[in-house]
Amino acid sequence: MPPQNASIFTILPATVADAEAMLECIDVSFANDLFRHAGMPKCREHLTPLDELRTWRLRNLRKRLSAPDKVLLKAVVTAQPDRMIGFADLQKPPPFQDQAEESVAAMTQADSGPAPENMTAENASPHGQPACFDLELNDEMNDHLELWQSKIWGDDEQYWSLEKLGVDPTFRRQGVARLLLETSFALVDADGLSMYLEALPGSAPMYVKYGFEEQGSFTMLDGKYVVTLMVRRPRKHS
Repeated sequence: MPPQNASIFTILPATVADAEAMLECIDVSFANDLFRHAGMPKCREHLTPLDELRTWRLRNLRKRLSAPDKVLLKAVVTAQPDRMIGFADLQKPPPFQDQAEESVAAMTQADSGPAPENMTAENASPHGQPACFDLELNDEMNDHLELWQSKIWGDDEQYWSLEKLGVDPTFRRQGVARLLLETSFALVDADGLSMYLEALPGSAPMYVKYGFEEQGSFTMLDGKYVVTLMVRRPRKHS
């Protein structure tokens, strides 16, 4: 199905008030993701009550939505602005040295808050994450990502990251992802920087169409899950 006219959909900044709608959009967008299911296996569901898990997830999402180093965008149906149908989660590059001390102080203060009141000790892992998570699997993923980021960037920290992009399956192949990406590119290109992402299985060809180049890949879950590391180089303005 060809992309529909951009006027049918609107891209807006997402705020803390959008947390619940965004959480629902995340769940529907990644409902069939293999790693998502493996990272929260059914055999561990009983370790964390659903209401506590939802509270934990909302708390972390609200923190992301309010963080100064994040940019979160939402796609809505123009005629139904309360209907979130897609989102993009972007990480800004770190501030230059003259801004670093102020930024670190702000982050330290933000991270010092107490854990959610209803996340009891027996339902939380030593990492502060819900006990229903497979922490070894998540650590394995993070180790792969840290290794590849080091290979690609070395000591260079001046790049944007597209942490996550999702679209409600009902609205896929209608140009929503394109609008989210184009809005993101406008921010990145204004800085004259590259954009980095970790493409989930099957999504790399779409990103190639938008100028991303494959840098490498790794597999997990006995080779069933392939993550592709990709970079879009800065665009020169005429």
